[in-house]
Amino acid sequence: REAAALKSFLAADADGRLTPYFLDQSVLAEWLERARRRMAALDANLKTVGAEPTVTFTRSNAGWSVAISTPEPATSIGWRIGGGGEFTATGQFAAIDQRTGRPAPNPSFEMSGDTQATSIELRYEDSAGRIVGPFPVKFDPATALAHGHRELLERFWTSWLAFGGDGKLLYYTQLMSYRCAIAKAEIGFDGAAPSQELLMPPCDSKNPFSIPANARPYLTPPQGATSVSARLTYVDGSQSQTREFRRK
Repeated sequence: REAAALKSFLAADADGRLTPYFLDQSVLAEWLERARRRMAALDANLKTVGAEPTVTFTRSNAGWSVAISTPEPATSIGWRIGGGGEFTATGQFAAIDQRTGRPAPNPSFEMSGDTQATSIELRYEDSAGRIVGPFPVKFDPATALAHGHRELLERFWTSWLAFGGDGKLLYYTQLMSYRCAIAKAEIGFDGAAPSQELLMPPCDSKNPFSIPANARPYLTPPQGATSVSARLTYVDGSQSQTREFRRK
């Protein structure tokens, strides 16, 4: 409402409708300058209006961790599953958020590892005490798991493959640990295009980081191989860059 009023005021000046009402034009100039400064501040703030919180799901062996990022400073955050019941507060830290002058809200909460596909609703309280939301967020455990594993693979790609045992073995332990994101992993030795598929067990959504006891996260490379390249095809059909790893 303030922004709308300021726009009307500035538009009236642009049309020449304000001048007749001011005996002292310096007063008008001062009012206009204040209006422009305030409008600029509002524009910066209003860019976030209507923006929704962003959510990141991270799976561990213990369950799901849900990280929330609000589009503006919040003083509290609440969540609920399924669109019914009371909102559960995420809690607050002891530290003061200097933007609000109040304790910073905890930007995360935990869910059970066996949580099924559902809708999660989020809401938060802004610095003025207004409740914003709720915002629905779709949760699909298979999609979230694959996305989380893919992010880890892309971030730490230098650990996909490693020569060991004086070059007699090639380990792909990291790829097997994050295999829930991978539809196919291919390698090629000494400059050859990746075409040899690595053997990996199916994704275990209940224990996604574990490697079965009968699985071997390594293979024997060709004798004298000094480098290997790898390319991943993810479960959504997209592919990674081809990465190269050299024997040390």
